Amino acid sequence: IRNYARVVTADDVQGKVDANFMFNKLGVKTVYILDDQQLYGKGIADVFEATAKQLGMTVLGHEGIDTKASDYKALMQKISTSNNGQPPDGIFVGMVIDSNAAQLLKDKVSIMGDNTKVKYMGPDGIQTQAMIDIAEGIYASVAGLAFPDALTPAGKKFVTDYEAKYGKDTEPYSIYGYETMNVLLKAIENVCASGGDPSSRKAVRDAVFAIKDFNGVLGTWSFDANGDTTLTDMTVYQVKNGSYVAVGTFK
Repeated sequence: IRNYARVVTADDVQGKVDANFMFNKLGVKTVYILDDQQLYGKGIADVFEATAKQLGMTVLGHEGIDTKASDYKALMQKISTSNNGQPPDGIFVGMVIDSNAAQLLKDKVSIMGDNTKVKYMGPDGIQTQAMIDIAEGIYASVAGLAFPDALTPAGKKFVTDYEAKYGKDTEPYSIYGYETMNVLLKAIENVCASGGDPSSRKAVRDAVFAIKDFNGVLGTWSFDANGDTTLTDMTVYQVKNGSYVAVGTFK
């Protein structure tokens, strides 16, 4: 019995979007894939690889890194000659910032130069403030519309209200926490309206899964049979002049 639902777009969608972006928007024809050997990072990297091959991209290699390594210069040296003695067009990393992502990128730059030469992209796990200082030019994808400029009117109001009370909102997933609570409250209200018991886990769970055409701060959406949102928008950001800047939203 399904008992887990989420308002954030699933990671398999993210892997597909990232592969399409690198191939179609960045012109990456040869790619080397790295992951941190964890469920999130490897999962996205595997989907990226499968999609890349379907698109006609040449995958020169895919390997898991030692997240405790002191440096990755030898790995980057190997990658720098993996394309018939030349670097690949791009490197995709499936990982989170805590998996030594900053050191990996530092060594990539030291061996292959700045990120305009060999494109570098990862999922939302590296879309963090901690990457910005060394990450000029890299790309990262995040679920949803460009934050905060492209949000729905209700979404923009959430950001305005949040910032009035707590200060600058730099976390694009804050709005998802707010949407999650609104969904739960709606489910409880629906249980009550039907004469059910709002203290019953089963009743509330079933009401959550029954959510359809929910008009929230993310837009109008539903849960599918797997408990995933029907919203599949992913925004790609690039580090420019010390901050992540949205470069496009894709499905």
